[in-house]
Amino acid sequence: MNVHIISGRLTRDPEVRFSQTGKTVTSFTVAVRRDYKNQAGEYESDFFNVKCFGKTAELVGNNLNKGQMVYVSGSTHINSFDGRDGTKKYYTELVARNVEWQWPAKDSQQKGNNAGSYNNPANFDDFERARTEKYGTVSENEHVPFAFDEEIPF
Repeated sequence: MNVHIISGRLTRDPEVRFSQTGKTVTSFTVAVRRDYKNQAGEYESDFFNVKCFGKTAELVGNNLNKGQMVYVSGSTHINSFDGRDGTKKYYTELVARNVEWQWPAKDSQQKGNNAGSYNNPANFDDFERARTEKYGTVSENEHVPFAFDEEIPF
């Protein structure tokens, strides 16, 4: 099963485009902090390119901006293209099925509504604490069921 879940901050504003058939496509990058510190005592991050389509793409494009904390679930796709030098190049992206954000929408931020609550954590530790309070913790041996909006085709 190809299901991935990430939680992190947007590194740039989402980029909204439209396909030739008129479908909305939105791309953005999420920085996900690792759980451990390097030798210098600093956290490192991994960067995930995310793409979403349709209504999700519209909502993300209209409501998110750089720096917001997001929770993304979807599947990883490995794509390729021919480079200018004729070699095949590969890239990986997360195709989102679900995107949730913990900070208020753009309009709320502009009004100065950025108190440190679950909907607007002041930092990553506040977000993790709020997430744990809401959903609890899961041990390595527990099975976590996934719920999708659409039926699985098999």
